[in-house]
Order: sequence, then structure tokens, then C-alpha cells
Amino acid sequence: MANNPSIFGASVTFTATVAPSSATGTVQFYADGATLGSAVALSGGTASVSTAAPSVGTHVITATYSGDANHIGSSGTLAPNQVVEATLIVNIVGGGSVTRNPDQATYPLGTVVTLTAAPDPGWSFSMWSGALSGNTNPDSITVDANKVVTATFIQNEYTLMVSTVGSGSVAKNPDQSTYHYGDVVTLTATPVTGWAFSFWTSDLTGGANPVTITIDGNNVVTATFAQNQHPLTTHIVGSGSVTRAPDQASYAFGTVVTLTAVPAPGWSFSAWSGALSGNTNPESITIDGDKVVTATFTQDEYTLRVSTVGSGSVAKNPDQSTYHYGDVVTFTATPVTGWAFSFWSGGLTGSANPATITITGNKIVTATFELVAINNPPIADAGPDRTVYVNTNVTLNGSASTDPDGNLPLRFGWTQTGGPAVSFNRALSVTTFTAPSTPQVLTFTLTVTDSLGLASAPDIVVLAVRNYSIYVPLIMRNAP
Repeated sequence: MANNPSIFGASVTFTATVAPSSATGTVQFYADGATLGSAVALSGGTASVSTAAPSVGTHVITATYSGDANHIGSSGTLAPNQVVEATLIVNIVGGGSVTRNPDQATYPLGTVVTLTAAPDPGWSFSMWSGALSGNTNPDSITVDANKVVTATFIQNEYTLMVSTVGSGSVAKNPDQSTYHYGDVVTLTATPVTGWAFSFWTSDLTGGANPVTITIDGNNVVTATFAQNQHPLTTHIVGSGSVTRAPDQASYAFGTVVTLTAVPAPGWSFSAWSGALSGNTNPESITIDGDKVVTATFTQDEYTLRVSTVGSGSVAKNPDQSTYHYGDVVTFTATPVTGWAFSFWSGGLTGSANPATITITGNKIVTATFELVAINNPPIADAGPDRTVYVNTNVTLNGSASTDPDGNLPLRFGWTQTGGPAVSFNRALSVTTFTAPSTPQVLTFTLTVTDSLGLASAPDIVVLAVRNYSIYVPLIMRNAP
């Protein structure tokens, strides 16, 4: 057999082989029991038949040998069975495509194939014809023979609407009531006298003129025309700005524009020049051509006055009669002897010295000085150096300490600075301890602090620890 499976309607050749090859006689071929043509004489041990008769489906092919004088007849069956499949041809009218599921070159008997029509952009599916009809999409077809289906697509019709804003017109080329997808149309905007084409909006953008648009649906385009415009240029001398109302890059002839001069902090508006004059602010100008206006600002002068309370002086750096906005001035307050700088008030606050101030207007600053109260340190008196004896109770007495300013009470602080350590209360004016049991030299330092926190110079007392001396009188008697 030439092909298995084969395609319905295509010729299929079946060949039977008889052994030995010297056998003679004929071979009759059958399909599902029905003869396939006439019996075929053997030639060289083979016999063949070609046929397009089998329908779509599976068929049993049998070959029967007639036998001859030397050989008996026999039969044989083709294995596997002959399968005949059908084709499904899809044709397209218009712009689109068709997908099939399953997508095969041939189909067995009874296969259900789903066909889906997919239109190209700008096209719509219309209907099926041939082995299918109607416009259901997707649709199915059952394969029982070779099938031919045609999908018809029709081209969409689109409109191109053009409108204008302002005074002018738009020409279309080609000028049609409807267009097809992908058509290219040239639009040319023509302003009337005194106007100019400005820009396209909606389905076109930009300011190119002429311009083309490619149709991709129902399109809407607006051409905007504007009156011829004139620039209004403003220049600044000094520090400030100029606002305009209306605020535009350019103006149509006859537009009235209000200009307002806004000085920067520390500056004042002086005068207009150029296309305007005088010092009226705000001021209006009527546009009848290109205009240039200059606004002049002058810098304000500010005073900085300094006064004092108490005894002292204040230095300014820089020291000027007037200042400008944003200038930074450093103040240094210097008290006379016996006085101290206390604080700033007015345009400055706090007690930092030196201090700085930033000029934002006329300023008044006051420096306050206060009389300084003199506090002399107290005088510590640890008592005189002396000798004490071992194991005795020893007293440290600082009660003779004094404060010349009477800033009492005094706080006492004893510190042992020499000899073996002894235990005593270090914060009392009079404190005691037990002397060591062996001769030593003990050193103590006393510091006192007055009620204002001022401490004295230290005072040192030295104690010599000695053993007791026992005096035994010697009595001598004269001999009798």
C-alpha cells in the first residue's frame, strides 16, 4: 500500500505478494468484502490495484489468490486496516484569518473541528459559506468527507470629523464621507486674515501643518486657530519682580494687560520706563505691537539704634549709619569695672555676647548691664600645729574660720594628707579621732566654702603623736 492513512478521493495502490515468485494466476482485491476492480494477473509474484473508492473511515482490505496448476489458492488481509481521512480546506474572502481546533492536515471520520474567524484591523467577520453557513463565530463542523469552508470578511467604514476653534478652515485630501482602516488623509489648516493656525487636538497633536492622519477608527480632529500674538517683555532694574494679568507668553492685538511691580524685601518700586512711564503701580498697557517695559526698584535704607541700661558700651560691626535688608551686624557688649553684661532686649533677645542681628527693617537694640556684687573668699583656720599623745582623743577645730563678707554658714571640708589614716567626720567644724598607738606625724588640710559657693584657700595643721613621758623624781639623802 502506498499511504496509510490516505486522503479521501486520492488514489491508493494496494500490492499483494505471492510466493514463490514463479506462481501464476490472478489476485482479486476486496474492500470490506466488496471487490476493488477486476482480478489482477500475477507478474513476478506481485499484483497491484489502484483505487480512489474507499470512503472516509477504516476499511478491511483483502487479497485472494486464485491458485494455478502447481499452487493452491490463498487469501491475505492488509494489516493494519486502511484508514481514509478527509481534508478541511478554509478559504478567506477579505482581510482576516481562520484558526481551527484541532489544527491538522487531515481528519479521521467524525472529527469535530472548531473554526474561529479573526478579522484583520479595520475588518469585520461577515459569514461562513460552503460546508458552513451563517455568521456564528466560532462555529463547529463534523468531518465526514472532504470539506471546503469560506470565511468572508468585510472592510469597516470609518468617519473623519474635523472641527475648528477660532477662525479658519481645514481641507481633507482625499475628501470622502468615509474611509477604510489604514487610509492616509492629509489635513491642511488655513487661517483667516489676522489669525494663525496654532495646533491640532483630539486624534492629532502638535502644530505641523499640513499633517497626515492614518485612519484607525472613527477619528475626530480639532484645528485650533489663534489671533496673531505680540510679546510683552519686562525687564528689572534692582531687585523685584513684575506680575502680569493676564499672564501669557504673548497677547492678541488690543489686549489690556495689568502690570504690578513687586519689590523684593528691602527694596521699593521707583518707576516704569520703556513702553510705560510714571510710577503708578499697578499700571495697565494696551497691546498694539511688541512691547518692552522696565521696572526700576531702589534699595531701602534701615537704621540700627543701640541703647544701654547700666554701665557699659556696645560696639557694632560693621558700624554704619544705615544698613540694607539682610545685612548681618555683630554686637559686642563691654561692661565697665564692677558691672557685668546681663541680656539683650528689643530687636535682640538672650544673653549671648557677642551676638548678631539680621537687618529686616529699622531696629532698636538695648543692652542691659548689672552691678556685680564682690564676694571675697572665706578664710580657713585649722588651728595651730601641736603635739598629741598616743591613744588619746584628739580634736581638730576649724571653728575659728571666718568669711570677710559674712556669707554664712560656712561648709567645712577636712582632708587627711599625711600619716596613717584615722577615722573622723570630715564635714564638721570640730571633729575628733583617736591618735595612733605609735609615734607618728599626722597632717590635715581644712577648706571652707561660703554660702555663695566660693571656697577658701586650704589651711594645714600638723600633729606630732608622741609617747607619754614619765618623770620619776630622784631623792637623795645625806648619810648619817
